[in-house]
Order: sequence, then structure tokens, then C-alpha cells
Amino acid sequence: MARRLSEPALVHFIGAAPDSADWMAMLRRLLGEFHRRYDIQIEISDEPDALRIAFANALHMVAERGRVVLVLDALNQIEDRDGAPDLVWLPPVIPANVRLIVSTLRMEQVYAEVIQEPARDADHA
Repeated sequence: MARRLSEPALVHFIGAAPDSADWMAMLRRLLGEFHRRYDIQIEISDEPDALRIAFANALHMVAERGRVVLVLDALNQIEDRDGAPDLVWLPPVIPANVRLIVSTLRMEQVYAEVIQEPARDADHA
């Protein structure tokens, strides 16, 4: 029997549509989904810094309403613009009720750091 997810999932397939690899278009799309699904009222800016802040704030607002799973597929295909491959658009703190799942073809160092488990003390390994 298939297990049903109790948390809503938002999925973005990078590279599947013309603007889907543009980090700003991706964040604007996700913010629009947050508005539709969670009635989040937030301004969707065309300015990179304001958009980053709006995305971080929206994640916290969504997390206050419950758990959500955010899936970003093919992260390695994101356009190399404004530091996007270095994940500068991703908030440094992901709220506890948000599960972020990413996929990539190459295990770049920056992606490895996102998914890396905390280092263990050698004496307690």
C-alpha cells in the first residue's frame, strides 16, 4: 500500500520550462504558490535582494501554518547568474517545518555542504 504524504509538497523542475532555470523566476513562482496555497501576502519584487528577503520571509510564514516539503529538482541546471549556483538565493536558515529536498547530477562542493550532516567529534564516533 502506498504511503500518503501528510505534508503538502511544492515541486520545481529546473530546466523543464524556458524560465525555470532562472533563480529569480523560480522564487517568484514559489512565492506565487505560497500565496495561492497558504494565502501568504507578500510583495513579489523584481529586485534580487528584495526577492531573496521575500522568499526567506515567506518560508517562515508558511512554516507557521504547518509543515511543507519543497522539492527543487536538477539544482545543477540553475543559471549561473547573480551567484545562483552558490545558493545565495537560499536563506541561511530553513524553518523547522520546511523540508527542503534537492536533486543534482553533480555533487558540487556547495551542494554537498547543504546536505552534509553535522561533523562528529572523533572521540564520540
